[in-house]
Amino acid sequence: MVESWPVTWPAWLGELALAGVCVAVPIVELFVHASTGSDSTDTLIIVLMVIGAAALLLRHRHPVLVTVVCGSCTVAVAAAGDRSPLISSSLAVALYSVGVAGLRLRTVITVTLAACAAFVTGLLFTSDRTLSIHDLVHAAAMAAPVAGGRLVAMQRVTTALRIERVELAIRAERDLQQLRIEQERRRIARDLHDAVGHALTTITVQSGVAARLLDTRPAFAREALLEISAAGGEALRDLRSVVGMLRRSDTNTADGSCLPVEGLPVEG
Repeated sequence: MVESWPVTWPAWLGELALAGVCVAVPIVELFVHASTGSDSTDTLIIVLMVIGAAALLLRHRHPVLVTVVCGSCTVAVAAAGDRSPLISSSLAVALYSVGVAGLRLRTVITVTLAACAAFVTGLLFTSDRTLSIHDLVHAAAMAAPVAGGRLVAMQRVTTALRIERVELAIRAERDLQQLRIEQERRRIARDLHDAVGHALTTITVQSGVAARLLDTRPAFAREALLEISAAGGEALRDLRSVVGMLRRSDTNTADGSCLPVEGLPVEG
């Protein structure tokens, strides 16, 4: 998968700095050690180096195309007489981008071999038309940036998979916690229904008994009223206990914890 285009200023500055280094270093080396002696030839070499370095600004979107441009500029510079290893700086960065881009292995191998062959062909156009072991080793070393890019791409994929696995684990834990909360709420609702329902049933029965015996047997009516009071008080305590537990559970949920597990004692 091709990398996305840099959208932030630090990324743009980094790309510009990289392109500047790729063009400045070989130019400085050209004038210090390997000047061809011809002003027109030196100017052509500089222009080609600038073109190759400028193409690196598109390496995230079009890595293969940028590699073709940088390789062509490298061949032209070598044909112009500059055989310094630094002339392939832009090409090395482009090959690294090809490795990072996540292209098919066949495409990566083809681009690498083409770049090596193009570099050797450029050296053949020099005045003496001879190749040294150093030149061949330098051409073969162009596979190193591609290999480095492939390793970086694999590391990124591995990191992305690890992050995705962690996110899935967090999501699963969150869903499990939510399921536990729902189950606990249902249990609380069921217990509350049973407790209040039992209390209301007792109150209903005892109130009917008290109504019938109030005039004929006031002692039994008094006992029924006491039963009503006790049942009402018990129902009120259960209701307060459940409401207090729900309030604490809502506070714990907001803090990141969950409801108490079923079976644990609840303070009333």
